[in-house]
Amino acid sequence: MDPVNRPARPADARRGKASPLVLTFWAMVVVNLILAHFAFGGYSPSVGGDAAGNAMSTAFEKLFMIAALGLLGLLSVLFLLIRRQGFRIGLIVVLALNSFLLLTILSLQF
Repeated sequence: MDPVNRPARPADARRGKASPLVLTFWAMVVVNLILAHFAFGGYSPSVGGDAAGNAMSTAFEKLFMIAALGLLGLLSVLFLLIRRQGFRIGLIVVLALNSFLLLTILSLQF
């Protein structure tokens, strides 16, 4: 058949299944959200400090939470916008580093 008279095909034929790369990314997002919930969602009393020190430690904890969740949101938006496989693999690596940082913050609480 010539290119002009070829049969029409659906606009997105791959839409039925998600690739393993996409599934890995969204699994990492869920893992990061769970780690952020446990790292920042629990009650962590500051024992042995004065009121100003306790307030400062709470403020830094909230700042780290905003930074971690902001990074997670930014990476998710970039993953949806960028279609190149190399960039997507890089985003997964950055998410893995973020999960290690969240694990570090979580381990400091115990």
